[in-house]
Amino acid sequence: MGLNKVITVAPFLVPRTVPVHSVRGAKKSEFAMLGDWGGMDAPFSVFWVACGTHLNKDIFDNPTTFDPSRFEHPLKPIPPYAYVPFGAGTRMCIGTEFGRIETLVVIHHLVIKFEWSLVDPNEAIKCQPFPYPSLNLPINLKPILPSSKI
Repeated sequence: MGLNKVITVAPFLVPRTVPVHSVRGAKKSEFAMLGDWGGMDAPFSVFWVACGTHLNKDIFDNPTTFDPSRFEHPLKPIPPYAYVPFGAGTRMCIGTEFGRIETLVVIHHLVIKFEWSLVDPNEAIKCQPFPYPSLNLPINLKPILPSSKI
């Protein structure tokens, strides 16, 4: 399956593949202490879905927009465990480190196998409140052909 196909299908797969975790065996009164439920009783089982937190507009501005820089200088503090792509604590996904290393390998290959150049070398920089490229810094990638051995 080509990358374009994966990108097209991914938004439909994520909501269907995100596991639903529940807290079992807890009493209603234990959940009533967690906060104000607007006068409603808490259900016997509480379900937490990570993407529900990740897409919460009260926590993240424009949560559906791909913006990795949102964590560098957030406009408001991000609560602990608000973003947990691999879970957290003792039950954290065993693939966390694999995912990190895989990302580093991809970046390594992008750096050594492609020449990078700016689409617009004179792109303006806007400051709102931090310096940021006005066109989101589009780049051209040109494959570096392996040199032939003589």
